[in-house]
Amino acid sequence: MTTLTDTQTDTLESLARALRPGGSEQSPAWLTERRAAALSRFNELGLPASRDEDWRQTNLDPLRKASFTFPAPAPARDAADPTAIGRIDGLDAFRLVFINGRFAPALSNLEGLDSKVTVLNLAEGLEQAESLVGEHFDRHVGHEDDVFALLNTAMMEDGLYIHVPDGAVLSRPLHVIYHTEAAEQPVLTNPRNLIIVGRNAQATVIEHFVSSAPAGPVHLTNAVTEIIADEDAILEHYRLEEESADAFHISSVGITQQARADVSSHTVLFGGRLVRNNVRPMLEGDHCGCLVNGLYVPAGRQHVDNHMRVEHVGTHGDSRQFYKGVLLDEASSAFSGRIVVAQQGQKTDAKQTNANLLLSDKARAHTKPQLEIYADDVKCTHGATCGQLDDKAIFYLQSRGIDRTTATAIMVFAFAAEALERMRLEPIRERLGTALLERLPGGDRVRSVL
Repeated sequence: MTTLTDTQTDTLESLARALRPGGSEQSPAWLTERRAAALSRFNELGLPASRDEDWRQTNLDPLRKASFTFPAPAPARDAADPTAIGRIDGLDAFRLVFINGRFAPALSNLEGLDSKVTVLNLAEGLEQAESLVGEHFDRHVGHEDDVFALLNTAMMEDGLYIHVPDGAVLSRPLHVIYHTEAAEQPVLTNPRNLIIVGRNAQATVIEHFVSSAPAGPVHLTNAVTEIIADEDAILEHYRLEEESADAFHISSVGITQQARADVSSHTVLFGGRLVRNNVRPMLEGDHCGCLVNGLYVPAGRQHVDNHMRVEHVGTHGDSRQFYKGVLLDEASSAFSGRIVVAQQGQKTDAKQTNANLLLSDKARAHTKPQLEIYADDVKCTHGATCGQLDDKAIFYLQSRGIDRTTATAIMVFAFAAEALERMRLEPIRERLGTALLERLPGGDRVRSVL
């Protein structure tokens, strides 16, 4: 869909200035107009600076100085083992795979999909369901000043389109894998996902971001996901970020819920040199339920920035935000969480918690919980903690014959496991638990007894 060649390399802002407004000749007129408007707004705003309140704790200079190119089409590959990329042992799921931002049908598998349910890459979705895509595309992110969402709209090429119609159930989870391969120049991908769950429908969707190597390639994933949960819909949504430690990852998830819809959003951030995670649920209908659950474990000099905004518009809404961070080495994190209750959002029950565990004297965590309430009959609370392990608890384990390194790993795993336990899918819990222990000194000994 982009109108730049695959070989042009430059900074993000230069790429945007060079991008011709609009899209390909096959793009519908409404999409061309929205892309042009997004591009114009991005060029007007530019990348955020430290003086911008929402980016005060995140230095974008490494990203601003980096040069990027659009990836070339991935070469044809042997599909003898199509499950090798992004595999999660024990997970029985439909698969949709994208290589460097482009759909890879040979590696995907939708066999057994209910005929009522539509799962396509977004490019095909625009062709086969243009009316429904046009109704919802670019309506649920709230991106008027979100420059990266604007950039995604202007530069997107492909992504996921799923429609679970009224009364239907996605029989197995959908595992969507975004795999970025090493290239001579840092590549930029802009995955765009649209998830529509109809009335009294149910689905589980997993977005999984991986790189071809744990260190390198340098790349930027700039992802946007829009979720629409109609009345009485149930959706469990996962975002697993396990990209290269040298990668940049920016994402925005916009969720709109109608009456009695129940949405669970789980985010786990392990990879990336610089990561920004935006989650913005809007509970428009009455009696909605929303869980925003996350875990981030930066190490080295990684930086993770989580930005939450939960808006209650309908009455009797129930939302829970639980985000936990484990910071090692010289890693840093920022958390900004806001609960907004509109005047008509009476009987809202909302809770927000951010807890950070610092495992090094050089690790830093910044947290900023906020309430913005315009209704007078609500129950809203927020809290945040930043601290280190309890020496008394460590000493207790040592007194039972456990060395200090292993005792520390046990305590850290117990702290983080609470976030994992909220996830319904056991294979994902096991995969993430193993990945967590691999990052911790002494974690291999804990893993051997679990």
